[in-house]
Amino acid sequence: MSVEVGPLGVDVLKVLILGLLGAAAALAAHAGAAVYQDGLRTSVPELWRGGRDRRALAAFSYTISIGFIVAYALPYSLATGIVIIHIILLAIDTIGLRFRRREVAVVVGFLYAAFATIVIDLFVSLVRSTRGYASGIDQLFAPLAY
Repeated sequence: MSVEVGPLGVDVLKVLILGLLGAAAALAAHAGAAVYQDGLRTSVPELWRGGRDRRALAAFSYTISIGFIVAYALPYSLATGIVIIHIILLAIDTIGLRFRRREVAVVVGFLYAAFATIVIDLFVSLVRSTRGYASGIDQLFAPLAY
């Protein structure tokens, strides 16, 4: 199910599914049950032992994740139109850990995941609708062959 915005398109089902994934991941991170970032897993118990508060742990999560999102996941997502899950789940770790109230973390997690999906889809649709756009997507992954 797609909604067309002029020449641009957004897949509503995809946005809903990734939004629900974001909400579930925020709930798991908030509860300390699971986080996506490997480097964060060993630090989450500090929240319950009192070694770090939510703000400090969320800041740590942001610090170890933002570079990976900006340098790796975002460029590939914008170039291919495929939402690299790191964009959603690494940021959701920060969101889930930051908010004290579980309900707020879940809602913000859903909204962030939906928003990120919409922005990536709209950007890719816009680029593909411009004149002179040539696929060449295979060239994007050529360096990996070496």
